[in-house]
Amino acid sequence: MKSNIFSPFFIYKNDIEVKIRDLKRGDGKGIVRLFEENYGDTYYKKYFYDEKFWDNLVESKKYYPVIAEIDGLVVGQFLLSVYDEYNGEVSAVVVLPEYKGRGIMNKMFVYLLNKAKNLGLKA
Repeated sequence: MKSNIFSPFFIYKNDIEVKIRDLKRGDGKGIVRLFEENYGDTYYKKYFYDEKFWDNLVESKKYYPVIAEIDGLVVGQFLLSVYDEYNGEVSAVVVLPEYKGRGIMNKMFVYLLNKAKNLGLKA
């Protein structure tokens, strides 16, 4: 039986060239678009729809957003939240729907793990 359900976890397209980097001022608009494209207005953390929230995290020592960018367009975001000097959590992973299944999340995750290691996190 054939399913018409699409999931990037099961359908893998070719990798795409993408720049992975830390958050910078001005990325808030692109990140808000990621949440709108993926969740509409249903994401439970409503402040994730506020550009200023994201732009204010640039100097945060608790939250470290990782950005995937293609030709100046924010196409993905991965958030590392640091709870204490040893522990952090990965959350709020979003990729623009048209870029899913292209290896972007994996590239952001590798970058994020290196960032956690450099911050001295153990778990």
